[in-house]
This record gives sequence, C-alpha cells and structure tokens, in this order.
Amino acid sequence: MVARIKPDGVIRDLALFIAVALGVTWPLVLHLNGMAVGALEWNGRLVYFEAPTNIWNIWWFRYSLLSLHQSPFDCGHLLYPVGANLWFHTLAPTLMVSAAILQQFLSLTATYNVLLLAGLVASALAAAALAREFGLARAGSNLAGAIYAFSPAVMGHLYAGHLELVWTCWMPLGLLVFLRLLRRSDHPIRRGLALGAVLACAAYSSAYYFLYTAGVLLVAAAANVRRFRDSRVGKSLALTAALTAIALAPPVMNFWQAGSTLSDRRDTERSMRELSIDPVALVIPSFLHPWLATPFQATQLRMNRGIAAPPETTGFVGITCLALVALFMACSIRSALVRRRYDWPLAAAIAIVFLVLSFGTELKFNGAYRGVTLPAAWLVDVPIVRLARAPGRQIIIATLGIGLLAAMGWEMLATKWLRALVLLLLAVEFLPAPLPLLPIRLPDVYRRLAGEPGAFAVLDVPLSVRDGNRVLGRWNGLQMLGQTVHGHPIVGGVISRISDSRWQQLTSEPVIGQLLDSRAPTQDGAALSFFRRQGILAFVMHPEATPEERQLISSTLPIESRERFPDGFELWWLR
Repeated sequence: MVARIKPDGVIRDLALFIAVALGVTWPLVLHLNGMAVGALEWNGRLVYFEAPTNIWNIWWFRYSLLSLHQSPFDCGHLLYPVGANLWFHTLAPTLMVSAAILQQFLSLTATYNVLLLAGLVASALAAAALAREFGLARAGSNLAGAIYAFSPAVMGHLYAGHLELVWTCWMPLGLLVFLRLLRRSDHPIRRGLALGAVLACAAYSSAYYFLYTAGVLLVAAAANVRRFRDSRVGKSLALTAALTAIALAPPVMNFWQAGSTLSDRRDTERSMRELSIDPVALVIPSFLHPWLATPFQATQLRMNRGIAAPPETTGFVGITCLALVALFMACSIRSALVRRRYDWPLAAAIAIVFLVLSFGTELKFNGAYRGVTLPAAWLVDVPIVRLARAPGRQIIIATLGIGLLAAMGWEMLATKWLRALVLLLLAVEFLPAPLPLLPIRLPDVYRRLAGEPGAFAVLDVPLSVRDGNRVLGRWNGLQMLGQTVHGHPIVGGVISRISDSRWQQLTSEPVIGQLLDSRAPTQDGAALSFFRRQGILAFVMHPEATPEERQLISSTLPIESRERFPDGFELWWLR
C-alpha cells in the first residue's frame, strides 16, 4: 500500500533536505556570493573545473534573450569569429529559466550556488516521493531520497561544477509519473501530459539524463508489460510520445544533422572505455571524503589511470548501503509478506541494469582492463545515444535502485537505536564536507573593458578552446567569466561539442591558430587585415602569458597602447 504524505509532511521533508544539502556542501552557504565548490587540480593533475562555464551559461541565456533579443543557442560571442552552436552545449535551458529570474535578486555566482543547492533538494524530494510509490514509509522514503540525491557520485559532479548533473530529479520523477500512469486509471490525459513534460524538461536540462530517464522507463515498462493491455494506458503514452516528439524536434534535428561531425568514433570508444566505473570503486570511499580519501588514494589513482577525472569514476555506494540491501534480500526470501509489501523487483532491476552499463564497454578491475566486452559496447554506434560518452554517470541511476533496496532493508531493522546507528554509519561513509571552495574573483581589467565604448572583440592570452573531446591552447578558466562583465565577443571558450569544421576554422586563422597550436603555420602578412576586419582589438594579457606568446602578438600586430594593472594583468589595444 502506498503511503500518502500530508502537506505538512512535505514541508518537513523539504526542511530536512535543505538542512542536509547545506550540511553536505558546507561551508558553501557562507560564501554564496564569492566562491564555488571545486578545485583546479587533483593529485597534481589538471581538472577541468566547469563552474565558470555554468556561470557563463547563466549569464548568456538571459543576456541573449533580454539584451541581444536572439536565440541563446546561436552564439557569436564565443569562439569568435567562428561562433558556436549551443545546441550541442550543456546550456540546460530548463534550469536557465529559473536562473534568469534569480538574477533579478542575486549575483551570478550566488545564482549558480543556489541552483546547485536547489538541484540537490529537488532530487531528494523526487526520489523520496518515488520511494513511497515503492511501498516505503515516510522515514524510509526520506532515507532513499538522501542516498540517491547526496550519493558520492553526485557530490563528485558537484565538485567538478557539473550543474546540470546535480539535478538528478528527472529520473525518479519520470519513473514516478510513469508508474502512476500505468497503475492508476484516473486522469489519463493529465498523466500523459505530465510524463511528456518531465521528459521534455529532462532533455532541456541534460541530454544524459533524458537518455537515462528513457532507459529507466524502458526497464519499468518491461517489468509492468501486462498493464499495457489497458487502452487508457496506450492513449496516455501516445499523448506523452506526441508531446515529447514536438519538444525534442529542434535538438534532435540539430544532432542528426551534425552528429557525425561532433564525435570521432575512436574518441567515443576511448571515452566509453575510460570514463567508466571500476567495480572496485563500489566499495572505495569517495576522493572527497575528509578522512577516508587519503588511505585509498593509491587505489583512486589506479582507477583513474590515464585520466584525471575522479568525478567520472567515483562509484562508492557505501558498505552500509550494501549491507542493508543484503539484509532486505535475506528478509524477502524468508517472508512472503515482505515481498508483497515492496515493489523490490523493479528496484533491483534498475540497480542491476544501470550498474552493468556504468562499467563501460570493457571491464576494468582495480584499474586494469580485463578484455571482457560489456553491454555498453552496443551503444557506440547508436546515433545520438553514442554522444553520451561517459557511461560511468549511470552509477547515479544504479544508486537509485540500490537506495530503494537499502531503505527497505533499513525498515527491517527491529529497534530505533539500531536504525539510528545505521543512519550515523551512512552519514560517515557518504560525508564530503568540508568541500574545497574556489574564489570566483574577476580582475579589474574586465571591468575596464566593460567601460570601453564601441563594438570590438577580446582575445585573452593564454588562449584556450575546449570541448568534451579535446583542448587546444593553454587552459584559461577566466576568459568566459570575464565576458560576463564586459559583454564583448571573445576568441576562446568552452563548448560541450565543437564540430570538426569549426576546429579547422579556428586553427587556420592567423595568430589565433598559433596561440592554440604552436605547430600551426604562420600567416604574418594576413594577420593585421584579419584582426581589423574582424574587430579583434583588445588583448588581455594574463600574468602567466609566456614571453613567446607576447612576442607573437607584438611582432605580428601594431600594438599602440599598453595598460598595466596592479595584479599583473595587461590590456593591449590594436587601433
């Protein structure tokens, strides 16, 4: 029997999850305006910190609509003068609508941090609501919601600044609406529309999570195939399919037209092999744990061999969690009453299916590949689906099933004291706090550019361009943040996917190509006319700009003025 929660219960659940969110992200709440969770290095290796990109997303979405009066997906302000197609970028329009409203009251950094916290809370509430559909009582459902929303895998993506991946609410919410559509005959039109809306919101939040939501629904459909005999179910799903198809038509058309140019098959195979979960990671504490990360650092390094992407390879689900799952399975074997009380087969199916998929295309164990081909290898050649090239992220969905089973096991415990002890053990195992924080501070040179009249473009040195497959130039995380202040087009930038033709255009431009790749041919004679024609007039020289980079510009272009700032930045002008 499904437990029903009264409105005052929902308020208590909301307060509980807000408190947990503030606790696990501590001390972020004290620095909402000036800091973001994350770090630039892990074990001495560069980590591509995505918070600046997502803060830029928040700025750009509102700026493009309200100031430029154009589609946010067509961006001439990045990768100038080539421009960027943001249909292939993690723009997350679903979240950006809320962010546009929040910017009326908060700074960009505070808006980003509030969205992160809201994503954690919304995901916990959605998973808790789903847990009640699976037969759990209120306390057990809240435990399942917390395990899912605050799992080490999710905290790893929060650390990396993956805003859209912290919003994991779409999978449990979609499954909840789908199960109610199948199991309840009332309001078929409303339920069909609701499921279509959830799928559309998921697609415009994270392409990964739309695909994962669809996968969860397929697993649930297979487990409830007999319910499809009801004609009302068919009508509801037809309405869902129609609404989803209409909503997804623009991105699908863009992906279909450009998909083959966005991801080389070899890059896809390599990523789906490397960005996967090692089964050993299931019992190895997260790299964020304040006490347990150091003793297991060598194991973490083995599991990240060849890459510096611990958020993509974190799969810890907790020893206590696994013990609770084992307890529940033992109880269900012994008691038919327990089996009837919970919808545990579906939870187990979700855990198993997505756990296997999270292992990637080839099994690796303790950092070594074992030559065993896994089911994810079948997805390498599937159009659109193959762009979701980080199979390890599916550990988050597996955690949904594991969390449901663990909460069922927790409800089997006989005494309140034993339940409280288990909660304490879970909290200790999952603890990421205090999280590392990075200051989001912008040099005065960008404010100086904001006050400069006229239309012109800006080139930051070092210059870098990056997408999910490659990076050219020397990494510069400030150039996109700087644009949120001055608002002018910039030559560099970060986009989730850049087509081969745009890469070729960028690397073939004079000076720009040499800054991105020292092996690019020089075009000194064409440089001045190109820069003047394109209006690239301002050069922000960062303190870490090398003498070679400075010499390349000063010897190629007639720089007429230089302004130096106390923090070591310089502003050069081509007039």
